[in-house]
Formats: sequence, C-alpha cells, structure tokens
Amino acid sequence: MLLPNLNMQLASPNLLDELKLQTEDVKILLIDDQAIFGEAINRMIAKEPDITCNYVNDPSKALQSAIAIEPTVILLDLIMPDMDGLMLLRWFRSHQSTREVPIIMLSSKEEPILKAEAFAAGANDYLIKLPDAIELIARVRYHSKAYNNFKALSTATATAKLQAQELENTLHKLQTTQVQLIQTEKMSSLGRMVAGLAHEINNPVSFIHGNFNYLNEHIHTILRIVDIYQKEYPEAEQLIQDKIGDIDLDFIVDDFQKIISSMRVGTDRIKDIILSLRNFARLDQADRKAVNIHEGIESTLSLLNHRLKQEIEIVKEYSNLPLIECYAAQLNQVFSNIINNAIDVLLENKKI
Repeated sequence: MLLPNLNMQLASPNLLDELKLQTEDVKILLIDDQAIFGEAINRMIAKEPDITCNYVNDPSKALQSAIAIEPTVILLDLIMPDMDGLMLLRWFRSHQSTREVPIIMLSSKEEPILKAEAFAAGANDYLIKLPDAIELIARVRYHSKAYNNFKALSTATATAKLQAQELENTLHKLQTTQVQLIQTEKMSSLGRMVAGLAHEINNPVSFIHGNFNYLNEHIHTILRIVDIYQKEYPEAEQLIQDKIGDIDLDFIVDDFQKIISSMRVGTDRIKDIILSLRNFARLDQADRKAVNIHEGIESTLSLLNHRLKQEIEIVKEYSNLPLIECYAAQLNQVFSNIINNAIDVLLENKKI
C-alpha cells in the first residue's frame, strides 16, 4: 500500500520540473591565485553548455563574489599566498549564504593530513591539480545536483511548514469561531427561554394585578355595608357580638387595606422584573438598533437588585445621551458583567 503513495509523490510534476530545471543549471565559482589554472578549467568545461565558470583570483573578494554569483559548486585552492584556503573555507561555512554550497578543495599536494583538515573544516570533496576533465565535470555535476536537490527540498519543506502554520492558524480561527457560535447559540437559547418564561409569568401576574382594583372596590363595598349595619343595629344579638369579639373585626378591617397594598406592591415588582428580563434579553433587537442605554442599565440594576440590598448604595448620574446604535443584548451583558464585578469587589472589601 505504500508504493502507490510513494509513486504519486515522486510523480508530482511541480517538484520534478523544479528539480530538473535546477539540476541543469551548474554554476562554478573558481577561487585560485593562478590565472593559468582558471583558463585550464574553462577549457575543460568549454563543451559543456550546462556549466558556467566564474573566476576570482583575489581571495579577499571570494565571499562577496559567492554571495553575488550564488554558485552551485565552489572550486577552492587550498594553498594561496595571501590567504590560506582552509581559512576561506571556514568563512564560507560560517556565512548564511554559502553555508551549504558544496566546496571542492584543489591542491597539488596529496597528503592525508591536508585532506583530513579540509574535510574537518567542511569541504565536500578534494581534487589534485590539475584534475582530469572527465572526473572534474562528473564531480562538479554530482555536487551541483545534490545541492540543487537540497535547495528544492529545503524550499518544499519551508513551504510545507508555512502551509502547516497557515492551516493551524485557520484551524484555530475555526475553533474560536465555533466556540463563539456555540456561546452565541447558548445565549440565544437562554434569551428565548427567559423571554418565554417572562411571557408565561406575565399573563397570570397581569390578571392578578388587574383584579386588585375590583377586589378593593368589592371589599370596600362589603365594609361599608358592615359599617351601615353596625350603625343601624348598634345592639346586635349576643351571638353576633361574641363572634365579632372572637374575630377582632376592627383589626381585620384595618389589615385588609395593608394586605391589598402589599399584594399590589408585590405584583408591581414582578411586572418590573419581567419587563427588565425582556429588555435585558432584547430578542426583538438582535440586529444593530438605536436604543436608550439608560433603559439597559436600569434593567440590569433591577435584575441585580437581590445583590444590591447588602448595604450597597447606587448613585445614578445619567447624562442626556442620544439613542446609541448598538447590539442591545450584548451591551446589556457588558453592563451586567461590570456591575457584578463591582459588587464582588465591594463585598470583598467589606470582608477585609
């Protein structure tokens, strides 16, 4: 099962074309203090159309020339009067632009110690002056092809890493978006549930609240009849007198008013909470809309009233602000977070 995948990768037209183009381009940088040797190398490669040679006889300009020419192979003389070839080799290996370029050392001496030093300093090959043309061309092409393949692989690797990083960033953005969508959906579901509960609670509360006036009138009517009865028949039967004494009629008459008033206050509070819930959720204002942010603050304070009763004083200083175009539900959530955090800090300071 691995062979088909491997063949598919090797058959990638872009990579093969890139490698083919790069392996056909052989660019030599020859560094030698003897011009006659440079002419000899040029004669050896004269019939090779795919090979070009750039000659430098000044070692001090070698590194600058290598950066400008971008050779695929460097031919470097080991022994030169002005600069040691090994020192120049170390310079090439320490510079970013020439660190990986294949370097073939050239020397008239075939001493194992010199070869060992050259390879230890980073040389890729070692040839004796004047090398055979066939061997020189073969080695130049071999190292050039290896270097071009290395560059192509490095470019492909860097591209793959960049694509992987971009893919990772895209995946991270998708995950973040997914979390935001889930959170938005949760808030939307919560808002719909709150709005539904507010609607369901509002109906019976409105029914109760709306009947208080009738209840109050009926009770006052009954109490007036009782009052008239007491005035017309001051001397009631003993049984009635005893019953009035048992139930404390005066207290009941007086307490009726307090009960009605308390019930009215309670239903008013429930209606305010329901209105605050609906304003806070603002499902009917999911899009940007011009709203009065003071209403959002008031709704938030109303919902947090249970936390504000702990010896916390609210001072309101509202300016005459115009309507603000915004996402009302999200803005109310911000108000809620800010006020909740402020309450937490105040309560924490009181503990200290």
